Amino acid sequence: MTQEPRHHSDSNERLLVALAVAALLHVATIAVISWFIAFEAPRPEQRHEVTLVPPPEPTPPKEIEEPRPEPAQTARPQARPRSRSAQQRTEQATQGALPESTELPPLSPEPPLPEPVGPPKLSAKDLAFDFQRFERTFGEEVEQERAEYVDSSKSKRRAAGFNFGRLGAKVRGALGQKRGWVQPGNQEPLGERKKTAHNYLYLAHELIHPLFADGFLDSLTSLSPSDPLNNFDLQMAAEFEILENGDISEVRVVRPSGNTVFDAAAVDSLYRAAPYPPPPPQILSWNRRFYVRWGFYRNSRKCGMFNAEPYILSAPSARPEPLPPDKLIVDG
Repeated sequence: MTQEPRHHSDSNERLLVALAVAALLHVATIAVISWFIAFEAPRPEQRHEVTLVPPPEPTPPKEIEEPRPEPAQTARPQARPRSRSAQQRTEQATQGALPESTELPPLSPEPPLPEPVGPPKLSAKDLAFDFQRFERTFGEEVEQERAEYVDSSKSKRRAAGFNFGRLGAKVRGALGQKRGWVQPGNQEPLGERKKTAHNYLYLAHELIHPLFADGFLDSLTSLSPSDPLNNFDLQMAAEFEILENGDISEVRVVRPSGNTVFDAAAVDSLYRAAPYPPPPPQILSWNRRFYVRWGFYRNSRKCGMFNAEPYILSAPSARPEPLPPDKLIVDG
């Protein structure tokens, strides 16, 4: 009986202690939260920009257009009533022209485009172009060019002066010589000196060609085709010796053409072309002279370099060398 009140008092004390501890915990929690809130860093103020929009301008009131007076309509004359027969004819014509079941005809197809026109096709007959057709087409131009060419040829012939005036004695002397300096066994082989001799002949040809080919041969076009000078089989060969200073010592016609005027013109051209450039010492003969055999033709060969042959003569007591074949002879 005496123990029950004590047990009841112990439970009450424990309850009070628990309530006190819970109250302290609540108070401590609230204090901590308040402390964090009090010491929290202040946030920067956010600025808001405000743009003031001006008020809209008042729009002017629209002008009220006054109604325009409509033009007075003129009274149309009333159509006279048609007769019954006329109305029937009009209705029949309308019904016959455009019946409801009538369809429009289909459109006609577009015409094809024309094919491109190319160059005309010529037959073999059209391409046949003989001399008579050429004369009919270009007759006047050809005659004019021919006349101009003949006049220029005559002027070149007069400028060349093939009258053999002051050179008459030398020309006649050359025509009378039938034996040249180059003989079998009296010349040396060119060897490595052949290129030097060829270059020198090129310089000599630059002086001879304007006189013989451009001057004398071109002037023969004014003569008749049957003239002896227009015989394209004419050919001659002349030998000449050039001194150290480039002058010509003598010219000899070693193979005449049979036409004295043609041979004399070739010899005259050789003399008039002098003085030539001094020949190089390595192509001079024992007597300090350079020897050339040059061919002149009435045909297309004229006085080209392929008609010339250089020679280096050896001393009379030297060992003879065979004479090379004559390259100036052309068949036909």
